[in-house]
Amino acid sequence: MIVKDEDDCDKCVPNPDYVLPPRVVIKREDKIVEEGMTWWDAHNACHEWGGELASINNEAEWTAVRNLVGDIHAWVGGHDFTHEGRFEWMDGSNFDFTAWHQGEPNDWGHNGEDCLRVQGNGWNDMPCDSKNPFVCKKVTVEERECPAIKCAPNAMVVKGEDGECDKCVINRNWVVNINIIYTWERTIRTTGMNWFDAQATCHEWGGELASINDNAEWEAV
Repeated sequence: MIVKDEDDCDKCVPNPDYVLPPRVVIKREDKIVEEGMTWWDAHNACHEWGGELASINNEAEWTAVRNLVGDIHAWVGGHDFTHEGRFEWMDGSNFDFTAWHQGEPNDWGHNGEDCLRVQGNGWNDMPCDSKNPFVCKKVTVEERECPAIKCAPNAMVVKGEDGECDKCVINRNWVVNINIIYTWERTIRTTGMNWFDAQATCHEWGGELASINDNAEWEAV
């Protein structure tokens, strides 16, 4: 990350909170349909698009939906027609996060209110046969390519966990066989790249981004 320096030029320092992106990437796309439909018709329309009526599971998702709907009243995927008074999401996710208007849900009226409608400033329950715009969500899972990996003689490949790519780690038990001579070859590329592209380029060459373990290696670099 960039750090401002009052007495010198800005500089880059490692970001301790940075985490390598996982190999499996889950993306969520939301869209609003402004044509008024009943809750069930909206549910079917979202299915035809390849998605679901939106669920809202945390503050970040609520912010995204709230920005999308603005002042419009719109259906999302919450309902309590399975168990009156206990709302749930149609996609089966946990109904832990809420942003109800004060006094809601109230199941007002003769026919009750079993479906969840949102506006930019909160939620309320409404009769499912009333017509409103609606918000659909679509979740896609993408798998990014991992670069081919080849470790130095004193390192070993460790399989990535939780969707991460394989990586090289130093083998602390590695011992040089006295009958074998290992040579290290170094090269420099003058083309500017970010760190990850540089690492991938070194892998394609059959090596690694250089490590510097003693004064002799530092002098060579």
